[in-house]
Amino acid sequence: MYVDGEGNACSEHDLEPTGLFRKSPSTRKGNEGGMCLQEGFLDRHKRAVTRHTVYDALGRIIHGPHFRPGGFK
Repeated sequence: MYVDGEGNACSEHDLEPTGLFRKSPSTRKGNEGGMCLQEGFLDRHKRAVTRHTVYDALGRIIHGPHFRPGGFK
């Protein structure tokens, strides 16, 4: 489900990628060697939205992707 910068449901067409991303080691329990990827988006009112995906050590998606309001954590 897509959300805007306030956490309300929206269309994928309401989000514009910023080109910014952050990769970091996964903190998910039992996912040693995994990676967390956060990708930046802006909604139609230029508020930050983040797409969050967690990968295992083999590069398979184990959580997400999901959208949440706000910038990177």
